[in-house]
Amino acid sequence: MGPHSPALLRRRCLGAVAACLATLTTLGVATAAAASDITVASLDVAGELNADGVLTLTATFSFAEPAPATLTQHFETTVDQGDGTSRLYTITQVSATAGGNGLTTTVDDGGRYTTVSIATGGTTAPVELSYTVTGTTAQDPAGIRFAWPVLQGLEMGVTEVTGQITLPPTAVVDYLCTAGAPSATVNCGLFSGGLHGTLGLSFSDGPRAVGDVVIPAALLEAGAVPVTATYGKVWSLGRAFGFGWGQIGAALAIAVLGCLALFGLANARRRRYAAAKPARIAEVVMDSQGQVDFTLLDLTVRPGVMGTLIDQSVDPSDVLATVLDLAQRGHLLITQLPRTSASALPDWSLTRLDSPDDLAEYERLLLDAIAPEGTAQTVSGLTAAVGSAIGQVQESLYQLVVNRGWFSRHPAARNPWTLLAWAALGACVAATGLLIWLTTWALLGPALIAVALTGLLIADDKPVLTTRGASMLAGLSELSRQLHTAPPKLPAARALAEGSEILPYSIVLGGWDRWIEALVAADEDDTPDPNALTWYRAPQDWHLQELPISLDSFITVVTGRLFTRN
Repeated sequence: MGPHSPALLRRRCLGAVAACLATLTTLGVATAAAASDITVASLDVAGELNADGVLTLTATFSFAEPAPATLTQHFETTVDQGDGTSRLYTITQVSATAGGNGLTTTVDDGGRYTTVSIATGGTTAPVELSYTVTGTTAQDPAGIRFAWPVLQGLEMGVTEVTGQITLPPTAVVDYLCTAGAPSATVNCGLFSGGLHGTLGLSFSDGPRAVGDVVIPAALLEAGAVPVTATYGKVWSLGRAFGFGWGQIGAALAIAVLGCLALFGLANARRRRYAAAKPARIAEVVMDSQGQVDFTLLDLTVRPGVMGTLIDQSVDPSDVLATVLDLAQRGHLLITQLPRTSASALPDWSLTRLDSPDDLAEYERLLLDAIAPEGTAQTVSGLTAAVGSAIGQVQESLYQLVVNRGWFSRHPAARNPWTLLAWAALGACVAATGLLIWLTTWALLGPALIAVALTGLLIADDKPVLTTRGASMLAGLSELSRQLHTAPPKLPAARALAEGSEILPYSIVLGGWDRWIEALVAADEDDTPDPNALTWYRAPQDWHLQELPISLDSFITVVTGRLFTRN
């Protein structure tokens, strides 16, 4: 060692730095490449750490036989530090000669390595590779540390490595040189500093196998040269999902406050509906004898309209309730046809009647489809054209509830809040991707997505009722309660008429079984009743007690005819 030999503690510190650099320089490209059968007889390195902190270096490769046609060396210029950052080096001014003649040199800066390929042409002369390196000096608590693997990423073994690095005069505190496999370096065979009146570092080592490294290093006084080391961030999933208190707190705040705010909006809407004053649509009143009197107060709110308001869609039950309501109001006569045989399917004829009662557009469309004027239509004869007409009936009902101000929009139209929620979900997914890729705050991503999904769940609810619609719905809820709880006792004098009026409403509001049984109870004799009802005719041997079975069959068959083609 020269006159500037280091203290043991500094030597260990500098050794740890060199060992870390050697470990990080894994040189996967070099070790994965096919090793050349040719061996470098000697590698002599001459370098200088300039006053600007840039290392200028010339490596001379000598061979005992013709050089390989292409001499390739891989320099690791992006070195993972193991702490979420990477040490960055820049190699420039690359050139190569052999016997004083320039050689074609290719430099590939892609990815983690800078790869230098020299087309030697199989020369027997030594090949000189010259280049500069920026990034070899870094800040250290004891000053400035310098290190660079002059041998690395070579695809062939080296018999002997020698060299000298000239360092700034009077600025060197300590020297070191390590060599070996990247993950297990030891001191070089020989290294010294301060010889011949200079503060340069001389070193010698060998032989070295494919992929081995030789790393001259030094500790310089603070301020001797500029710090040229730069660092970049190393992406990893663990780093992206940082679990610091800041990330956890922010994620919880976003998820909890965002979801609470959305649920608060939804609950405010529900409270507004719940507080709506029930509209008086119809009522079931009992007289002093406990007999029921059903009165429709709003003649425009028929069974089909009620069903649409309740579940905010036009269902088959709404259409079938409308058919029965049109019949009991005198617009339609339903006639049960005699069976031609015991195994024959039941059938009915539908006859259009004149009635002074006004029709809504959807009612007129329905009548035109199932009972055209001037002809009796059998249920079995309903054609495929009826299916498209039912679609018009449904559309007319939707338009009615919108025009009456009960719905804020057409139920079948795209919900703008749902579209907004989907857009927000897409934005949150994209933001999560950016957070994962660019930051350590990726934990915010799942919180944002949770809020967006909550918004989607709330926005994808049924079409929003207006305040007037909520009032109507509250009135229907009260009417439904009355139909379920009022004693099904009809006044004897008008039992059939009263029961017939209630039946269509009980289809959509509930209580069907109770009220059809009340209607049947009006039959107190054993004589056939084919003409007992003004709106339903049956074969001559038919009894009113058969009405539940007859209507169940009628509803089933008509539903199939109207909606299987729709």
